[in-house]
Amino acid sequence: MEALIQRGVLPSDPRLANEQSKCQKQSERQEPQPIGSHRSVYAVRGVALGATVPFGSSAYREYECGPSDQFDGFTWCQKTRKEKERRGTFSATYSILHSRDGAAVYVNRYQEPAFFGVNEANNDIQHYSRKIGESPRITRMPHRADYPTGILASWGKVELEPLDEDSIKTIVEGRPPTTREYFIDFIGDFNRSAKEGLPIYRVSGGPGFVWIASFSQKGRGTLRLTAVDASALAPTTTPKLQIETEENRKAQDAIANTINQPSREEAEKEPVDEARFDAQRAHEDAENARDEPPTGETFDARYGRW
Repeated sequence: MEALIQRGVLPSDPRLANEQSKCQKQSERQEPQPIGSHRSVYAVRGVALGATVPFGSSAYREYECGPSDQFDGFTWCQKTRKEKERRGTFSATYSILHSRDGAAVYVNRYQEPAFFGVNEANNDIQHYSRKIGESPRITRMPHRADYPTGILASWGKVELEPLDEDSIKTIVEGRPPTTREYFIDFIGDFNRSAKEGLPIYRVSGGPGFVWIASFSQKGRGTLRLTAVDASALAPTTTPKLQIETEENRKAQDAIANTINQPSREEAEKEPVDEARFDAQRAHEDAENARDEPPTGETFDARYGRW
């Protein structure tokens, strides 16, 4: 196969039909199996949504993995590779978010630059429609002079909600989002999209597949493939800076009170005996006076007080 590629043989060459058939069968045998009774049709480069990632495999060891900064209890894995096709070299970044037991809830591939012929984008969307067995929902980026063409296609129960003005402003100002969720845009650059008024979408809903591409008249741009189940992330999308609850307020009150002071709850239960309190304070002051060093109003490190 490598020798044929080096000689410039294209994937459409009839001589490769037999090799392609072998590769397809081998890929089907080696592809991670999803949790459940059937394989998910939403997949990116052999990793199906809901599949159990093969922890001990060489393919998994290619990723750099660690606890997710966005979603508690999930692991974020990513790798970037330089790849090449007959039209040029490109960078491809692969990402997986999986649960503790290895179930993939987010699988993504981002390529830049991506190469597109006249009808290649439409053909690619039709290919995924046949593979998934559903009709796509297509959204096009608003046309602007000197801007690339942007196309977004989605399948399944995944929903894309346009960000409101406040969320867009947050991105422009470089402030972190107040919620833990995924966003997508047409050009693969949230800051630029926000500043120039291009659409940015919040990913929600259920399992599905998203195909997004942008390309110039010269046929160069970006390509993103995403299989995601936003419903699996919903229970953990609470902001880390949580809204103050009644329990939080009680904890803060307890910290604010000194050791010798009654808690707010105790004060509400019974009135304070002022005479008893004053007598106790006088006794403590007398005891402290015995240990006071003759240093006046200066700080004595030996005693840790004035």
